Amino acid sequence: MKLLDVIRLAERGERPNGEELYRIEGFREQLEALNEDTLIVEDCILTPYYIHAGALYELYEYELNIRLTDQPDFRRYLLKKTGKGTVEEVPDQIVRLQRECYIEVLTADGLLPLGRLLQYIDFLSAEEAVISQVQQVFGAYQTDGLWFSVY
Repeated sequence: MKLLDVIRLAERGERPNGEELYRIEGFREQLEALNEDTLIVEDCILTPYYIHAGALYELYEYELNIRLTDQPDFRRYLLKKTGKGTVEEVPDQIVRLQRECYIEVLTADGLLPLGRLLQYIDFLSAEEAVISQVQQVFGAYQTDGLWFSVY
């Protein structure tokens, strides 16, 4: 099954500009209901938002970037993303954030393990920095306020 087909099964909302948003908890439910271990993917970005009382808060630094590649190389990606010369120069929290929010998939098969998507959702839902940001803006945090768009 294709990732985009699973996403479209999740609860959907629409922003005034016509952009479609999908509830992360609904996406998780759809993933957990699948009888498959992998999904067919294309290059895409899942950008998370927190919505509370009609207000939308963008969580761009936590977007999930899924890239097809012939040769996965997280180190090369990390150094290009950060502009650093060595991985040791990159702060641990940035390495961790990028490991959670960046996935390389072999172009030859285009298959993404389902567990890796669930790992990202777990990370986003429980990450202290996300919770803290949302609480500062809205005074509260609940995982059902997490939504995402697909690019």
